[in-house]
Amino acid sequence: MLKNMIESSKALPVWHLRLLFLIGDILFKERDYQSAAFFMNQGILFCSQNRISSFTHILFILTKGLIHLVQQNASDLQTTMEPCAQMIENYQTNNIYQSEILKIFFLVIQVAYFTQCGQGKSVKTTLKSLQHYIQSLALKLNDESQEQQLILSQDPCENFFWLHKDHLGILTFLLVIVNYIQTGSLTKADKLIDKCLNNIHILKTRENLLSKNSALSWIYNNSAFVTRKFHYLILENQMRNHLTIGTRTKALKSLNEAFQLCHKDKRLFDIYKSQLHCLLGLYSLSVDLKESAIQHFNESLKEAIVLANSEDLVNITANAYLFMGHICLITNQLQESYNMLVNGLDIAEKMPDLKLKIYATSLLR
Repeated sequence: MLKNMIESSKALPVWHLRLLFLIGDILFKERDYQSAAFFMNQGILFCSQNRISSFTHILFILTKGLIHLVQQNASDLQTTMEPCAQMIENYQTNNIYQSEILKIFFLVIQVAYFTQCGQGKSVKTTLKSLQHYIQSLALKLNDESQEQQLILSQDPCENFFWLHKDHLGILTFLLVIVNYIQTGSLTKADKLIDKCLNNIHILKTRENLLSKNSALSWIYNNSAFVTRKFHYLILENQMRNHLTIGTRTKALKSLNEAFQLCHKDKRLFDIYKSQLHCLLGLYSLSVDLKESAIQHFNESLKEAIVLANSEDLVNITANAYLFMGHICLITNQLQESYNMLVNGLDIAEKMPDLKLKIYATSLLR
């Protein structure tokens, strides 16, 4: 039935494109990344064969690239993104929003990929470019009526929306924070986290007003949940940063705020329940409560398995073995540690995730 519906919608290009994005979004949320990428590819082919707007064409390519990034599928990501830079450079439009948003989307994927590969130091120039484009776009969209005029295109096939300027700013903050933590600039990360959390609180107030009275209410009505997700991710990084610095009381405060945030929103709690157990495990480990750490890491594993598809399950299983191996090593259970790490490394060898292999090998040494 779905196949017939998609086929029949081709007569109405706008609805066909919307349907492909919608199906891709649903599949992505269900973690069926392979199918989500397939439907994004259908959008790419449809745009190419029917001379649909270059903006929408590139948006489908970038979205497919984002899916491969989440999959940690480096080869497919490279294949998908290879023609994208040139397409964005060649894209001619009078719409400032469209040209800037494509550049920003491309740079976000680029920064996230190198961060994912542990190459934080090599991405600083790209991060600066990303910050420049975000600031430039924010200045150009400082007026609500102007913002609506730029976002809404006269071509209905171009009216697809990724993130609004406030979310783009927070996303950039998040990427810089992760980069600071990864490269050991923990004090800088701490200061930027405080600034970002302040911006999130300001945005939450603005969202309440804009969703009711603004010409942009169609954007901000659906904005609040995304803001809460960003809020959680910032708190998670704040907690990890405090643990690394050694300020455990502050780490516990961040952890408590993350729990309170998720407790108020069942959807948010369902998404991050596994990570919350993992954070509790890390905190327990930092204060030498090893039994509590093991319990929370096992709970984290159970929750993740409930949500996971087969590809995720392999990743989770490898991580679980390595986590438990690390804990056994700390508690001087050497034979048990060795068995766990060997099992974890054996699974990691079958995956494209280089970080897991390096982590496992470093522990075995």
